[in-house]
Amino acid sequence: MLVRCATVASGTRRAPASAPPWVGMVALALGAGCGTPNPGIIDATEEARGVVPNELDAELSEQDKIHALIERVRRSEHVFVHEEIERTGKAAANKLQLLLERDPTGMRNAREFIERVAAPQREGDAPDRVVLSEEESMLARYWYETQLAEIEGRPAPPTDPDDARQAQEHARRLAILDALRIVENSEHLFVAPPRRVGTKPIESKPAPTTGARRTRKPKRKEYTGPQFADMLRTKWEYLGADIEQLDTFIDEIASASFTSLVRYRVVKANGSEEDFEEWLREQLATERLRLARGDAPR
Repeated sequence: MLVRCATVASGTRRAPASAPPWVGMVALALGAGCGTPNPGIIDATEEARGVVPNELDAELSEQDKIHALIERVRRSEHVFVHEEIERTGKAAANKLQLLLERDPTGMRNAREFIERVAAPQREGDAPDRVVLSEEESMLARYWYETQLAEIEGRPAPPTDPDDARQAQEHARRLAILDALRIVENSEHLFVAPPRRVGTKPIESKPAPTTGARRTRKPKRKEYTGPQFADMLRTKWEYLGADIEQLDTFIDEIASASFTSLVRYRVVKANGSEEDFEEWLREQLATERLRLARGDAPR
């Protein structure tokens, strides 16, 4: 039997007085159901507006969970490192949404979304991570699995301390490699102090006319970006292999010569010079801002 809901301007429609009592009970039950939306179904206009289903709903679909994960990323204040590129929560969420839309096969569930899109494991590459503060980060996969556990209302999965430690160590070394990459890609010249040869001044060959011997002042050595980066990398490997902190690397490896303690310099296109450490720290700060906006690394 097909039953239609009647729209009443005001009041409640009553059954006729002559009708049996059960008719009024049926009408009351039908009236309670009519016009009340199913809480498990998203209205078409609501879906078009991008409204996220309530995470507390026990009937969340796997697609609902995926969208809830993306929204948690969007609202997060952490930095998300995906494929060695740093992004804010908003930029990371936009990237995840784009990857999800471009996936030709579709995601069967939220866990597959984490494993294939949000935090995939790539052989030979650094694992994705979430930077919680300047001194703390965690594997991105564990962060997503923890968020999914909260969405599903179950306990968070245990983390492996060794995995977390290795990820943090790798992240620290990546910061040093990022600094070397900035130097390598630079078009400036970099100057190191002249190399000392014993304690005696370097002597030039006798002049062809008078035969007099004279001394000459050693010249500073100039490097291109790739040459200077390679020199610093070699110095790091042989003299500071245990250094993992970026600040320590800059202070002990990349600021001055070990032998003379003369500081390295940067020669710009207009001929002006700048202290290398100050230049490098400024470049690193600029790079962090670029990556936070979702730009590609230089």
